Amino acid sequence: MEQWSNENNGTGLKAINTGFLFFPGILVYNSISRMSFRLNLMTPGFVTHKFKSCMKKMIFLIPVMCFLGSVSFSQNVGIGTSTPTRAKLEVNGAVDATSAIFGGESSGISLQRNWPGIGFNSYWNAGNRYLANGYGAKHYLDPTTGNMYLDMFSQGTANGLPTLTSRAFTIAPNGYLGLGVASPNAQLQFPNISANRKIVLWESANNDHQFYGLGIESGTMRYNVGGTGDVHKFYAGTGFNSSSLLMSIWGDRTVIIGDNSGGGKLGINQSSPAHTLSIRQAGGTGIYIEEPASGTNWELRAYSISVQNTVLFIRYNNSNVAQIRTNGEYNVLSDKRLKTNIEKMPTVLKKIMQLNPSVYEFKANNPGHEKSMGFIAQEVKVLFPELVNVLEEKPGHGMNELHTMNYSGFGVLAIKGIQEQQLQLNEMKTEIDLLKKQNKLLIELISKK
Repeated sequence: MEQWSNENNGTGLKAINTGFLFFPGILVYNSISRMSFRLNLMTPGFVTHKFKSCMKKMIFLIPVMCFLGSVSFSQNVGIGTSTPTRAKLEVNGAVDATSAIFGGESSGISLQRNWPGIGFNSYWNAGNRYLANGYGAKHYLDPTTGNMYLDMFSQGTANGLPTLTSRAFTIAPNGYLGLGVASPNAQLQFPNISANRKIVLWESANNDHQFYGLGIESGTMRYNVGGTGDVHKFYAGTGFNSSSLLMSIWGDRTVIIGDNSGGGKLGINQSSPAHTLSIRQAGGTGIYIEEPASGTNWELRAYSISVQNTVLFIRYNNSNVAQIRTNGEYNVLSDKRLKTNIEKMPTVLKKIMQLNPSVYEFKANNPGHEKSMGFIAQEVKVLFPELVNVLEEKPGHGMNELHTMNYSGFGVLAIKGIQEQQLQLNEMKTEIDLLKKQNKLLIELISKK
């Protein structure tokens, strides 16, 4: 057998071989009491327990099964090391990179060195291998970079190599966390993969559309709610127990700025809007409205004729049709180059005399029964159909063939009527002048008699 001494030379426990036959075993060292003993396997049935202290030597022969069943005193245990001073159990050496396996008869765990880690239903021997049939994983540290990884293994068989390994997460030394990312460059980073569902905060159904969360489409950041009746809401805190609603975006595409309490302002290309809606034109474009069925469009656009003279253009299908000047004048296009089939207007005076100017009350939006002056569109259409427009659909008031009228066209009729009246007046004046001349001659003849 082997003799051990407890020599305190500043380097800890020292083992001395006195020439007896040495059997490898487990060294137990008590750093507090400065006592140690080695357990050598002598025969399959017994363990030689040699114990030495500064005061005396004792030798015990204990049945293996009895010793393995219980250790009632506190000691440090070393496997592969004679100085287990850093932990209650210290193991040096490994099979390839696997230092220990616990629960290896089933899906247990392993302790691995070099790139230190824990294998879950896995161990390392010329590659990651399964302890038992099923899935596996490995949580380990790369000592060269300081990154901590968790790798997941696809389903496999005992002692086999995984067919698929996926990186679940990475923790960098600076605390950055990457989910599915090997080297995170932010406090939280996801892989560069397009997916509707990147972050799910609430799941209405297990699909890529009915959830509350975030996603990445091709070149697009996706903000998602579960359905058309759900809403995105943006708030700003106003106190420890209150918030102010900034904006709501409903699932049916309704967008609301602020709420009924008022105070909300929307600026487009404006950093500090002073009005409810403030728009700074971009690229020479204005407010554009398109009718989806026909594709026709209207646009309001401010246009600078000079530094101090800006007009508001009204455009239809990308062409100017009218403008409002700085003095409030409303001008429509009338350039000869824009017109064709130009004809003289026929006489209108007779028709004008048939017009029936009326005083009336509008039925809708007129709680005070205010009187208005004008014409009845159906009557005007009989005389001057060019001034009346009929809307075939129901744009409002629940009526088909709603009649509207171009009142500005009456100015043209009035001028034409005045011109015709002036011709009549001129003819009458000529007749009157002739009558006056004839009357003068008649008077002269009578006076000579």
